[in-house]
Amino acid sequence: MPNSIQKNILLVLASRFTVIIVRLVTIYLLTTVLGAYGFGIYSFLITILEIAALVGRVGFGYSNVFFISKSEIDVGNCVGNSFIVALINGVTIGLLLLLFPLIFRNMFSDISSIMMICFSCSIGFYILYNYITDIVNGLELFDMYYISFSLLWIVNGIFIVIFLLVGILNAETAFISFTLAIIVSLLLILYCLRKKLKMTIKISFKDISKQIKYGFPLYIRDFFNEVNFRFIYLVIKQYFNSSILGIYSLAVQAAEVLLYIPRASFTVLFPKFSNYNGNKVHLLKKSLRIFALIFGLILVLSYLFVPIIIKNFLPPEFVDSIIVFRILLIGIFCLGILNIIESYLLGEYRQKITMLSSGISAILLLVGSLLLVPKRGYIFAAIITSIIYVFYLSLTLILLIINNQKKKNRITIGNGIKVD
Repeated sequence: MPNSIQKNILLVLASRFTVIIVRLVTIYLLTTVLGAYGFGIYSFLITILEIAALVGRVGFGYSNVFFISKSEIDVGNCVGNSFIVALINGVTIGLLLLLFPLIFRNMFSDISSIMMICFSCSIGFYILYNYITDIVNGLELFDMYYISFSLLWIVNGIFIVIFLLVGILNAETAFISFTLAIIVSLLLILYCLRKKLKMTIKISFKDISKQIKYGFPLYIRDFFNEVNFRFIYLVIKQYFNSSILGIYSLAVQAAEVLLYIPRASFTVLFPKFSNYNGNKVHLLKKSLRIFALIFGLILVLSYLFVPIIIKNFLPPEFVDSIIVFRILLIGIFCLGILNIIESYLLGEYRQKITMLSSGISAILLLVGSLLLVPKRGYIFAAIITSIIYVFYLSLTLILLIINNQKKKNRITIGNGIKVD
């Protein structure tokens, strides 16, 4: 396995920067060709797919990383178990999703039946793709992780360019390119993984139960963190229109690209904290200091230069996304810090802290969005989102301090006496 955090971070960062470049080029092509209305529909389609896949992941990917890094479950079992969970959850959620246009008529008014069928067929593949990427992460095969993480976006970008050149690029074909990229990338990474490890794929329902027990407390955290700013897409789509969603989603996607940097650190630090025998608190503090400095500088530069790009290279209808982008940077910084803290919490088997803080924050975001965004507009959506993530970070830190103090008291007293 790779033997240094620095080397691993460089490999993971390389995958992130590859995806950043590909996604920025893709966003440029889509906004230019589709305009605000088409880009809004496309962003909504991708968001529904991602949310549906997150619903089906049930924290299982984190358990893959945890148990593989600790050598407690065989890799072949993790792969086989992932197939079963992805299949069951993908089919169940896919069928339920077909009912959504009947319930949320306004939200799905400009989404075709063909797209809904495409959704239902692709969810299981997307869940499994994420599981397999997590398995590669747990093995700390970061050279292969580069391929696994980057391949989806590279293949997607190739399909989009092809559709553009043959003159059939629109919101629906852009989404189809993403689903095709999922399937192609999944097959390729499975082939590479099996060839490298020569593993036997097996299924163990006992291990599945064990993995779900570990991962399920992370379910809310996983859902809240990765959906992050995109939940408000659904509110905007329901109460406004696809053009406004296109403007808002450009700002969100430009901001989300920056999250690949802290997620690269999380990818490396999570398995490292899981099997680290030294002082984990010291490693956490050191990691936070370095990360806050580097990430803060990147956000300042983004605050200054991204608006220039939007003004000069994108259609004029996207200018209003600049203020949204700048507001969201506050939440982006908080989420970045949270990624480092949570890599420590998950490695310490203290996922209940992040489950509690993310659960409370998710409820506040849900209530605040539904009550205030329809009346105040999409600018206020950015404000409330960043406020919630400041709260999320603050609450996580408070719970961590309280938990560490309790743990210190238990160790101090000893003799099996616990102080709560």
